[in-house]
Amino acid sequence: MTKYKRGLFSLSADPVTYGHLDIIDRASKQCETLVVAILHSPEKVKSYLFSGENRVSYLKRVIGDFCQNNNIEVIIFSESASDMMLRENCDVLYRGIRNDKDREYEQGQLKYHDYVYPELSTKTVFLEASDALKDISSTIVRSFAQDHIDVTDFTPMFIQSKLWKTLHNQRMIGVTGVYQCEKTTIIQEAMKELRKEGIPCHHIEIEKLITETLLEDIPSMKFLTSEFRVKSRDFPAIKYTFRDLYYHLYRAYRQKLKGLKGVIFVEWTYLTEDHLCHWVNNNVVVITRAEPQYAVSRRFAGDTFTQKGKLQSAQIQVENYQFGTVFEFPSEVKDKEHGLGGIIVAKVRSGSL
Repeated sequence: MTKYKRGLFSLSADPVTYGHLDIIDRASKQCETLVVAILHSPEKVKSYLFSGENRVSYLKRVIGDFCQNNNIEVIIFSESASDMMLRENCDVLYRGIRNDKDREYEQGQLKYHDYVYPELSTKTVFLEASDALKDISSTIVRSFAQDHIDVTDFTPMFIQSKLWKTLHNQRMIGVTGVYQCEKTTIIQEAMKELRKEGIPCHHIEIEKLITETLLEDIPSMKFLTSEFRVKSRDFPAIKYTFRDLYYHLYRAYRQKLKGLKGVIFVEWTYLTEDHLCHWVNNNVVVITRAEPQYAVSRRFAGDTFTQKGKLQSAQIQVENYQFGTVFEFPSEVKDKEHGLGGIIVAKVRSGSL
């Protein structure tokens, strides 16, 4: 049973976080209608990362994906909370708080709002952030995204992809497939098509990046490679374990992305096996071959997937994050009209990538 007829929750949503979505979802369950108002102050226009129109569009999208109720309206406003309460005829104002400092600040603000609308403080409900979400803020999300740090624990992957486009002008595409499926050749041909269309593009090969990382002349890598040699004495084929190398590789990958603009092709045979689809915002192309002998990846240790398994794994990761695009591209396709480059150009032009 709802407690209120029409509630109000205001935020900047620049960007929206899981903390915001949690408050919105909980508040919507207490109201017949919840008005979510995105603050767009003319004085702060230059400080916003996303335009007001985009923030409304993005928030509507993620509310539809992550909130259970369909009684939520999203609007944009530039007025005070007290004026919004009066204009929208709301009987409750929700404020999300993460800690005592937030509570003290919000209570101080209510004293000023009471001068305009004396009943506002009595109509305000504080909703405390859950323990798992107390450390999340839009500021932290923007800061991490600026350094290419994955923020999908803090905000939906859909928002992360928009952050990367806005902050870095980068559109990520992971390319995977079994050995000898011509991944590199197909990427190089696709890049020629993109450049003809004036679209900047780059190619990162994770296998090469692993080698570069292992050869770094730094203390931590010298220690790590000496450990690898000890571990691999009885198993000469195993040069490293991905778990040991992961954080160093992730550091090198983020450094590699700095300054690149446009479409970024990230090639890695084990993109799905190593659950790295989030490195490319779940935009994955699986290159396949018709011949039976190419059905399975060869790997010295760890999981290996068939071509079908790679597609299924990537699709599962898309479903888990509720964002991304996965498609199969047969390596036998050679004509430019149906080539990977033409597909990517169309996706860039349409805004779907």
